[in-house]
Amino acid sequence: KFLMSRHFCDVVFIVGPDETKIPAHIAIIAARSQYLKTKIIAAKECQNQHFEKLFGTTEVNFSAETPQLEVKMPIIQPDAFEMVLSYIYTDIIDFKDPFNKKIVVLMMQVYLLSQQFNIPRLEQLCVQYLEFKIAKSNVLEALCNCDKLNLQLIKDYCMNYIIKEDHFQEIVNCSDFETLEKPL
Repeated sequence: KFLMSRHFCDVVFIVGPDETKIPAHIAIIAARSQYLKTKIIAAKECQNQHFEKLFGTTEVNFSAETPQLEVKMPIIQPDAFEMVLSYIYTDIIDFKDPFNKKIVVLMMQVYLLSQQFNIPRLEQLCVQYLEFKIAKSNVLEALCNCDKLNLQLIKDYCMNYIIKEDHFQEIVNCSDFETLEKPL
């Protein structure tokens, strides 16, 4: 509820190429991810340097509220970051639309973020989910995305899934197989 209400947020993550603003709470984020804690500290130092340059001090008295701390993360997808943030707050992966065809790609991005943010339990949950969700109908798309995102563990799983005796013929004979890039 704390995350959903967005009350008392003291940091704003500016995520993705469209600069989506995602408010959060420093104490919760810093407690759960050393990587994000480091990013927050770096943003705070930049903010202090900016105040020092403008006002000659970091102890600035604003008549309204102090501007929220902003942490820019331009190469991260907002949907994936929202899922990671939700996990950080709740310890649960929240699938807003579990039947969406793009959920496998989104979970790969969440997996990548869990590695980057050093959140091993989320990383493990992502792997379990992807292993459960990858099927004959989406394994080739998953394989292509793994290759693009350089996710070797999931890519290996996809390759092993494809070469299983009861999957191989059906997957190799489908039209999507012909569109795969030659290295794959």
